[in-house]
Amino acid sequence: NAGNYAMPAIFLTLAEHRGLVQTLNLNVTHLCNYFHQISLEYKNNPYHNMFHGCDVLVNCNYFLNAKLMRNIRTLDQFACLVAAAAHDVAHPGNNNGFEIERESDLAITYSDKSVLEAMHIAVAWQVLKRPGCNILSSLDKKQRKEFRRLFIDCILNTDMSHHAEQQKLLAELIDCV
Repeated sequence: NAGNYAMPAIFLTLAEHRGLVQTLNLNVTHLCNYFHQISLEYKNNPYHNMFHGCDVLVNCNYFLNAKLMRNIRTLDQFACLVAAAAHDVAHPGNNNGFEIERESDLAITYSDKSVLEAMHIAVAWQVLKRPGCNILSSLDKKQRKEFRRLFIDCILNTDMSHHAEQQKLLAELIDCV
């Protein structure tokens, strides 16, 4: 399926344009392998599919171009873009409330806390461990830990239970600018 190659192509294009590949000495083969595997892990459901992951990736890149984001570190950009692409990987097509109400295996595994988001993080990190998919191979231990913290925070913050609080914070931020 040609669509499974959209995400690697989009991510690599954005990463090269931003200078992430050069600055972080990223392995292009690992990037392509990782995002191809992430594409394959997305389920074929009506909304939370690989095309949604690509859409969020492109939109995240757009917002990283805002004046407010001009001084964001390269590692932060990288973590944000990877998280954007992978933020809904393996999504089953329902929401946290449904999983919790059913007492599903996911809800039990993640103790009813950001159930789907925690699963997306775990799946994305498991893909990273596959042969040829370690997109962090050029990072030192400190950078890798920082990337992981940022990546986790980005995806956990996609939990809709935080939406009202985030909207309020964004409004306050806009008022300050």
